[in-house]
Amino acid sequence: SQWLDEIIAYRAQALDKWFSMKDDDRMPMRAARLVLELAPFLEDDKTVLVIDGGNIGRWAQMLLFNRCRGKWITCGTSGVIGHGIPIAMAAKLAFPDHKVLLLTGDGSFGFTPLELWNAQKKNLPFTAVIAADGAWGIVADKQPPHARYATEFGPIPFYALAEALQAKGVLIERPEEIKDAVATGLA
Repeated sequence: SQWLDEIIAYRAQALDKWFSMKDDDRMPMRAARLVLELAPFLEDDKTVLVIDGGNIGRWAQMLLFNRCRGKWITCGTSGVIGHGIPIAMAAKLAFPDHKVLLLTGDGSFGFTPLELWNAQKKNLPFTAVIAADGAWGIVADKQPPHARYATEFGPIPFYALAEALQAKGVLIERPEEIKDAVATGLA
């Protein structure tokens, strides 16, 4: 029980630290800030959360663990990545009267972006938030900057790709833009 008490205290300390990042305006935007900006949209029982990606996925699992009970779909901490768009479409089919929010990394999103076209054709609306760090972030984080071979790919204008596929694309450059963009998307 002493060990368990230590673990519970450590977890509480870590959560306090991470939740304090909600007001962190540093740029580039921190993953914790992005994830915490999404929390208010996940308070009802009419939203399905789909999580795809390694780096952003681990932050979502740490900070949104108490949201979307029973309507949380993820690949887990070390599962497959790149399933986000097809799973968001499937979630909309399974829960047609629910909002679907996909939180994904840019690497993961890059596996199936053409499925946006199918989502439009099949009238399966969802809102995707892409955490764009221009890298396979969960791998790059563990590599020294001078040795990041095949883990950094730079910025990809997914908002423009979405527009080309007849979806709505929005480039968010500052944390304070997230709330309005996501609210508009979910509406």
